[in-house]
Formats: sequence, C-alpha cells, structure tokens
Amino acid sequence: MDFNNLEETMDTYQFILLQQQNWETERREKNDKYLDNLNRCYEEYLKLTEEYHEIENPNLYIPLSKESHREIFKDEDKREKIANWLITVDSSMVLQLNIFEYWRQKKDGYKHIANILGVNPEGIINMHYEGLDNNNEYKFKIYPSARNHPQPDIFFEYETGLITAIECKFKEPYENIALNHKNTNWIELDNTYLSGEREPNKTKNWVGLDNFRKFIENQCKNDITNEFKFIDIKQIVTHILGLNKIMDNTGKIRNREKSQYSLIYLYFPPCKINEKNELIIYDERYDNEIKKIQSILSRDGVQFYSKTWIEILVGFVKKCKEGILDNEDKKYLKYNFERYFPKRF
Repeated sequence: MDFNNLEETMDTYQFILLQQQNWETERREKNDKYLDNLNRCYEEYLKLTEEYHEIENPNLYIPLSKESHREIFKDEDKREKIANWLITVDSSMVLQLNIFEYWRQKKDGYKHIANILGVNPEGIINMHYEGLDNNNEYKFKIYPSARNHPQPDIFFEYETGLITAIECKFKEPYENIALNHKNTNWIELDNTYLSGEREPNKTKNWVGLDNFRKFIENQCKNDITNEFKFIDIKQIVTHILGLNKIMDNTGKIRNREKSQYSLIYLYFPPCKINEKNELIIYDERYDNEIKKIQSILSRDGVQFYSKTWIEILVGFVKKCKEGILDNEDKKYLKYNFERYFPKRF
C-alpha cells in the first residue's frame, strides 16, 4: 500500500476509511469473486438458524465459532444490522473480531490476549461478546425493568466472579466529529439514569459511585457539549452502572464489590502519516478525555483504563521477539498489521 499520497494533515476518520478501502480494493483485485462472497455471507447470516454451520467471511480473519455466532446474533431485531456490519470493511465489530476471535478459539488464547491488555490472565474461565453469559442471557442489568441492558463488546469472566469488560472503538468518534453529530445527549442521559420518571429510586443505581454521579449531574445540568468530543459518556455510564450490579440465582439485583470489576476502553488513537511515511499519534485530546473519566472513577474505587489497538499489536510483536508466539500466531499478527496499520510506525 502506498501512503505517500496521503496528506499529512488528513484526519483520522479519512485515514481509517482510506486504509480499509485500499485493503478491500487489493482483495478484489486478487479475487474477482470477493464481492460475491461477501453477499453470500450476508444472506447466510440473515437466514442463520440454531443449527450452526461455519461461514467463510472474506472480511474476517477466521470464521466465527458457534458460541460467537450465538452471542452476536442474540437479538433477532438486530440481525440485519449486524449482518451488514460483518461485511463492512471499516466496521468496528469486524476490527474487534479480527483481534479477539482468534484468541477465543485458540487453546489458552485468553491468557495471551489478557496479558497484552494488562489484566490478570490467571483464572479466566470464558470470554463473551455483547454482555451475554453462558445461558445467552444479559449478564449486566441495571434494573430488571430496563428496556436496554449494558452490552460491553467483550468481557472476561473469572472463576472468582471477577469481571473485566471491554468497550471497543474504531471510527465512530471520528465519524461523529466529521458529521458534526452530538456525541452525548445530556437530556436523554439525565432522563434515563438521574431525574427521569422511567424508573423509581434511581439513586440506588449509583450506590458507591458518588463522585461519578456528581460529575454526570453537573454535565447534564449545564448541558456541557464541548468537553467530550470523542467519548460517548452515556455509554460509559451505562456500562459502569451495569457492572456495579450483580444478579443472583433468584433474579435479585444487588451491588457488586468494585474490586470485582473493571472496564477497559480500547480505541484507535488520532493519527496521521508524517514525512517519513510513519504513523504517528498527533492529538492528545482523546487521551485526555479518557484520563478525566479515569480520574473521577478512581475516586470511587472503580478500575477504568484504556489501551489503543496499536498497543495491542505492538504487545504481540514483543511476544514474537520473546519466542512465545508460534507460526500461526505470526500469520494472525501479519494480517492485522497489513490491514489496519502501515508497515512502519
């Protein structure tokens, strides 16, 4: 791929789109049935039944496992939308699956990816998508009558009951900025989780989160729209409130110990190509927004931190140099570098 024609000042949204469009163009040139195969996948995803069969999707590094199919297509009303995401080259879900699905299917793969993320790899018993448990039920419920439940993209489940949830971002923040979309609707957030009438006794949902609640109340009260350009605050609130609760075997919801959960924000940093044809991170505003939320949540004892997709892949490069990864792992790494990043960075 030739990056010399990219302007140094191009924004990250354009960079992501062009990178993925070029990758897809290369695949179409090598395989004249590429688009036909994508369309076939789309139709197969739409008619997917309980009887699992492997679907070879040219947009994914490996086909989804039976468990991944079950979790991703849990909501019938979203089947068409999700099927479309899975064949869209610049989809956040595709990036997420290209990085994580390989390790979900590999023996002891949880330990490798958890180690790269900086979380304890010992004691992980499962990895799930879309906030679903082994019974295909939503694991995180703020209150039973809620219309929507928190659905972190990924979460690790430990034998001790510990939960590490992961929210994955790709082009969405940059797309919102490019299209001048408002990232957080503070009035809607207020009505949903603070002062609205949709659910009585909302204060119970914020037990142990006094500092976070005060911060969110202030944001809603003043409708502060310029402080957070990149992060969707409502989504963070939803995840934290969901993680802060636990449902027992009788269906009752109680507060979870804050030492028993953490949330990782995985994102694509603002980047551009410099005069040496290298990928560099040039804007710290995104990172500063994350640090602000991290600082507030830490006062309540909540573990919230971030990683970039670049850090994940570089972490695997270090594993290669240490001789820890095998040849199949190296093929996976080569695929994701060539697809998502220039060869030099």
